[in-house]
Amino acid sequence: MTPNKLITNVIVDIFSSGIYMILCVASNKAYIGRATKIKNRWEDHKRSLKKGSHYNYYLQSSWDKYGKDNFLFVALENCPKEDLYNRECFYTAQVDEELRFNLAPIIDKIPATEEYRKNLSEAKRKQSIETRKKIGDSHRGMKHTEESKLKMSNSAKGRIPWNKGKTLGPLSEETKAKLSAKLSGENNPFYGKTHSKKSKMKISKASKKRTKRKK
Repeated sequence: MTPNKLITNVIVDIFSSGIYMILCVASNKAYIGRATKIKNRWEDHKRSLKKGSHYNYYLQSSWDKYGKDNFLFVALENCPKEDLYNRECFYTAQVDEELRFNLAPIIDKIPATEEYRKNLSEAKRKQSIETRKKIGDSHRGMKHTEESKLKMSNSAKGRIPWNKGKTLGPLSEETKAKLSAKLSGENNPFYGKTHSKKSKMKISKASKKRTKRKK
């Protein structure tokens, strides 16, 4: 089914919980989502899309390509909070896969089993890595203009750093083990990469300086 066929004349309260759709009329592709307060969720989406920082790479790319005037936000239905997940799956499954912006896979069986939730979490993790890579590749080689640098500098003035006044105490063995597991294998940003000779020399010099300071 094409996403535009999900639009009905049903009156939906956007200040309540329910299911919504972000439709690109230019490509007839859509993103289906759920929210405890539909209007607030739409504002969050718009804010991220305007900044160019939306977590959904495909939705962001489409927004950048076609512009905000080619997008519609449609409230599909109201439903209790406990039914949001199942109703989101139901609506997403109605839309042809090639016409979805949604990153997560959809199942035919609702409600979802624990096994599915585990597989879904793993799929999202892998897709987030892929998405970050695509965003990184698209920005590689780009340089900020002097005007952009000035704007970023002005916006940062007076802002209190999130970690100001905070100190990181000694880590417990349990915390160390969790961090190690989280950053091992493919989760490590340096996975499959090697340092160049130039980088190794810089690391060596920095290490020697730290050693001298400690003495």
